Amino acid sequence: MTTNVTEGPRTGSGSASKALWNGGFAVAVTFIFVATAAFSLSFVLPYDWAGINTKSGIAVGAAAALTWPFFIVLLSKVARLSFFQSVKICVRTMVAGNVMLLASVAVNFAGWLTAWTPPFTLHMAVIAAANLVMFVKLRNLTRKHLSLSRALVLWFIGLNGMFALLVIIAYRFTIS
Repeated sequence: MTTNVTEGPRTGSGSASKALWNGGFAVAVTFIFVATAAFSLSFVLPYDWAGINTKSGIAVGAAAALTWPFFIVLLSKVARLSFFQSVKICVRTMVAGNVMLLASVAVNFAGWLTAWTPPFTLHMAVIAAANLVMFVKLRNLTRKHLSLSRALVLWFIGLNGMFALLVIIAYRFTIS
């Protein structure tokens, strides 16, 4: 069985790839939107870290929604991939990261049910782990197209840097 970096595992007829991207692509994109919304909204629960939960949840959701389209275009240009290849790579990367972020959703929900306030550092650790998982996934999917140094620069400046900037901007707009 051969693996094409942008199409995924293939059997002799390519049926696995077709199945994934015919029905699975819509499922993956839906999962990404639902998981990102759940992650963002889970911070709007009754407990509070210095009054920042609601604003932070909105800022994170808005920044994620805006950062990935920017990153898709950037990836297609830097890695010289088609736009659609970049979309497929980023969707797979986001699914891997969002699976990790669901741990924060579960912790927030458990905290809401038990009146326990999860430590902020726990969420930061989950976010760091999700970031690492996503970078490893992206690196594996783009190994033939990007050197490690280009992948690192693209990831930390093109994705994380843009995300941080947009979180700050979105956070400022939610102060009213």
